[in-house]
Amino acid sequence: MSPVYWNYDMKRVSIIVVLLSVLIVMVPIDIMLKLELIALVVVLAIAWCFRLEKDFKVGSSNDTEVYTPEVEEPRAFLSELPIETIEGIGEVYGKKLSAEGITTVQDLLENEPERIAEICGVRVDKVEVWVAMARFTWLEGVTEEDAEAIVLGANISEIIDLANADANELLEQVRNAVERGDVRVPAGYEFTLERVKMWIEAARRVSSK
Repeated sequence: MSPVYWNYDMKRVSIIVVLLSVLIVMVPIDIMLKLELIALVVVLAIAWCFRLEKDFKVGSSNDTEVYTPEVEEPRAFLSELPIETIEGIGEVYGKKLSAEGITTVQDLLENEPERIAEICGVRVDKVEVWVAMARFTWLEGVTEEDAEAIVLGANISEIIDLANADANELLEQVRNAVERGDVRVPAGYEFTLERVKMWIEAARRVSSK
């Protein structure tokens, strides 16, 4: 589940709680009973939020990423990187793409976003994000989480743009995105200036070839 859909679900739960609370207040019943019903709605909403959080972490929906072991060689050829390497393409989408012969990152880049979107049953703009992240995943020192931060956090989709980025500004953009919830990373995962400089240097090496 991407941060966008996570935020959407949380907003939907909040709206439901408010609507139910208003309906309860309008019902002509004892005030204490109203308060008890509202409290019950809030408790159920909290429980549902915990369920959403669990789904986000363990991958219970099509949008939830399923853990894929990192490749041993960070700069492996794109034809050697499994499609699931890309942040957001989990087991469900991976199976759909594999059934159509799209099994690697290179296959993803060689197909039109419209075709990928049709196969997976998602919007084209979602696929375009996958493609953008695919450009960074194979760079030396750039993890799946890093690629997501570069694309979703800093709105950078081309290697040349990463190569020309200012490290301090990029770090600030990424950290702000994490704080907003636009980019989610595992507990303990930290974006540092050294890490960002490593991304930029890797992009420069590729761009100079």
